Amino acid sequence: MSSRVWDDAFLDGLRQQADPLADGVVAAYFADLDDHDPSLLFRQVVTRQGEDATPVVAAYLAQTPDPPPWLDPALLAAGQERFARWGPHVFTALYAAALPSAYACCRGVQVLGLTARLVTDAKRRLNETAQFHLDVMEAQGLDVGGRGLSAVRHVRLMHAAVRWLIAHDARAEWNPAWGLPINQEDLLETLLTFTEVVFEVFDKTGVDYEDADAEAYLHVWSYVGWLLGVHPDLLPLSREDTRALMPEVRRRQFAPSEAGAVLTAALLDQGRHVAPPGLKGLPASTIRFYVGDPTADLLSVPPANWTRHLFGPLARATRLLSLERSRRPTLERLSSRMGLSMLELAVAADRGGARAPFSVPTDLAARWGVDVTGAARAGGHGRGRRAGPA
Repeated sequence: MSSRVWDDAFLDGLRQQADPLADGVVAAYFADLDDHDPSLLFRQVVTRQGEDATPVVAAYLAQTPDPPPWLDPALLAAGQERFARWGPHVFTALYAAALPSAYACCRGVQVLGLTARLVTDAKRRLNETAQFHLDVMEAQGLDVGGRGLSAVRHVRLMHAAVRWLIAHDARAEWNPAWGLPINQEDLLETLLTFTEVVFEVFDKTGVDYEDADAEAYLHVWSYVGWLLGVHPDLLPLSREDTRALMPEVRRRQFAPSEAGAVLTAALLDQGRHVAPPGLKGLPASTIRFYVGDPTADLLSVPPANWTRHLFGPLARATRLLSLERSRRPTLERLSSRMGLSMLELAVAADRGGARAPFSVPTDLAARWGVDVTGAARAGGHGRGRRAGPA
């Protein structure tokens, strides 16, 4: 059992706590500006253009924080290797359960819905999340100079920019009952959707993993959480913590919301782009299978059609068959194909404006069999990149 107490009083307190360090950087950025667009810094951080022109932002991004005392480099590398092994299944979990679970959090999702309306596109959410996973999970990605470390520093600054945007943009309507935007509970909930929810999907899909594999993967995300500004006394998370905390998040936050329904509709629309002809109902059936009908209902996911019958028998067969060569043709293979399809769609997508194209490290692309040159076939303009940090 977890030794931590994740009760309402404690978690309610976390909803009133944000990130003073990053918020201070953003406040200093705007301090000397008499006339400014509140979304300017947000756009600069997203596109990574113009941010270095401001000394306070440039100084923040150039910092290399000392790692926490609990960080184990060997365990970090092991967790990144697990991602290389599981990658396609992770992307299925992101689409089918992790993002829907985040959208079901009626308070935490509000900031996602608001920023989607003000400064970004809801349909890009999956692509941006997938890119973030690739960056932080690339071997040495979180080392000094790594693409992942840079990505996390930018995301932390973007979170602070969002808080500033909500506080200073007249279009932003924020209910104090939601807590501070992107607060400490929201950050923990994000870590849970990228770990515990992923393991729940693996259990349903039949992906093999040991407790040590899960702990290594969770170690990476605990470090990412620390870099994102999660309070040091909340980390590192153990599997016992995530198993205890995820039910509390569902109890406290899972409820219908307009923002959750809008974002889920965009997610389903993206899924239909990769569904084979005649299987356009598969995305809805997939989400319902992995998150369950009660959660799917509060997200306004359409009813599952005949494609729901693909999941139950395959899941049972996967659990019964022990040989790897027998397991692959079952639900595990479907999970892998689905994840790769979503990744290839992200590669083909136009990220918009001055954003860099979606990029997959070539070693992982080769390992997973991802076509990083097939953007034209899918109707987009993305492209792959060479391996290693740039």
